[in-house]
Amino acid sequence: MSGQSTARTKLTLTVRPDSEAGILLSTYEFANANKLFCFNLVTLPSHIKGEASALSSFLSLTSYLFQHAHRSFRSSLYTYISLFILQILVEDQILIKRMCGEESKTSVRLCRQRQPYLPVIRGSRPATSVILDIMIDGINHNLRRRLDAEFYM
Repeated sequence: MSGQSTARTKLTLTVRPDSEAGILLSTYEFANANKLFCFNLVTLPSHIKGEASALSSFLSLTSYLFQHAHRSFRSSLYTYISLFILQILVEDQILIKRMCGEESKTSVRLCRQRQPYLPVIRGSRPATSVILDIMIDGINHNLRRRLDAEFYM
């Protein structure tokens, strides 16, 4: 019975992330074509007190995708799209200065489903430090015998 449940769990993980994560493609298209969209993604706070901002939610999703990039072909494609979005954000001089500043401090829920875990940091911190943590986590969790060279490039 446990073999059957393990197989079911593996099957469930291969269809993750859900197809709703396809919104990343639209986000990439907007970010690539419209610098105002990128500025708003980085600067707009949450509408409701206590909820995550758009940037915080995007970084949290990216963290989960990076830890599970090797699970299926679909999750690796979503990971590439989120990498392209991050690349667009950090290559813009104005946005990167803003993300390094005090006004960009945000609280992001990072994925902690697989070891080695990053240290738990409570409170808000600049978005660039969160992006660095996400990149380190992605490198740590995607080292395999059959290295995904596209992910690292």
